[in-house]
Amino acid sequence: MRISSNQIHQVAVNAMLDQQSKLSDTQQQVATGQRISSAADDPVAAARIVDLQQLVDNFDQFQGSINSSRNRLEVQEGVLENVVVAIQRVRELALQSNNAIQTNDTREFIAEEIKQLNQELMGLANSVDSNNDFLFSGSKVKFQPFTTTINGNFQYNGDDNRRMLQIGPNRQIASGDSGTDVFRTIRSGNGSFSINSSETNHGEAVANPGFVDKNYKPDFFVLEFKKDSKTQDMYYKINDLNGNMLIPADHNTKYREDGEIEFMGIHTSFKGEPMAGDRFVFMPSKNQDLFSTLRGLSNTLSTPRNSPDSKANMSNDINQSLVSLDQALDNILKIRSNTGSRLRALDNQHEINSSHLLHIKEIQSEIKDLDYTEAVTRLNLRLTGLEASQKAYSKVQNLSMFDYI
Repeated sequence: MRISSNQIHQVAVNAMLDQQSKLSDTQQQVATGQRISSAADDPVAAARIVDLQQLVDNFDQFQGSINSSRNRLEVQEGVLENVVVAIQRVRELALQSNNAIQTNDTREFIAEEIKQLNQELMGLANSVDSNNDFLFSGSKVKFQPFTTTINGNFQYNGDDNRRMLQIGPNRQIASGDSGTDVFRTIRSGNGSFSINSSETNHGEAVANPGFVDKNYKPDFFVLEFKKDSKTQDMYYKINDLNGNMLIPADHNTKYREDGEIEFMGIHTSFKGEPMAGDRFVFMPSKNQDLFSTLRGLSNTLSTPRNSPDSKANMSNDINQSLVSLDQALDNILKIRSNTGSRLRALDNQHEINSSHLLHIKEIQSEIKDLDYTEAVTRLNLRLTGLEASQKAYSKVQNLSMFDYI
């Protein structure tokens, strides 16, 4: 085999360059603190690192969604607290207005305060979060949920959806509630039925809001009082809305003040003396918005009442408003409790995500982070190898095959 001087030099140079390359790689690892700087260093580990980083990014996004949801729900919880205070104040005013010592003037003052509270509630219903998104417009967060039309009606401009945010690999949570759920699904009356007194009533009977038992089936009923011309006793009969008699006026339906009246699963009573022909309509509860309830109450109180029968009609209207306010209050408290539950769920999920993140990053660190003790030892070996190759090259660089001829 023939060996030239150039081959001797090239072998020495290649050995030195190889040592320099290995030293450079080790120096880069020590400088960055990472064992793998490119996929070529360890393709399998590099692919694993990419997968783990995707998991880290996903959990970071979950944590961001949790923070966003928490901020929004905390604002909502504060708004609902103020809504509860306003409704409780309206209820106090309603009870105050139903007192016999009140005059038309004092009831007018109370009605004006209720109007102001209604405007306050409208403002609370149009609250925004820290991103200037409306809280109660469903998924249409850039649309003001509640407005007043030119004829004074209340209009909802949002939708009934709830914004769902992903807060974990298999978990979503609602970051708010729609205006329908909070302010528009308030059941009228006692939640099962409401009682409307006829405007033509002339007696002083005031209906108790009542309750239902398991036999109740939602329907319309008309209770009408009749007087026995001989005994002058008062009785009542029950008709359907078409005038068909369901329960006749007889000895079983004699009226007694505060005595329980029971029919078709409905239980109620009356206070005060009715007059013959007075009628009360029992109708199934329906959804109504909170603002219309308050407007109806303020209109009732603004209407002058001078005769006993008109005051009795007012008391009936106030009683129905009171039970509707109770329904509204129960609904708000339920949503507020649910908001608190979601806040606790967010805190728990945040801890779970943090634990997963820590575990993933530990695995990631084991794969890509450098063992400094091993790396420094290897760095010293690389330096020694480079010095040896440099010394070897210095000895062979001036040699020639002619020296051996």
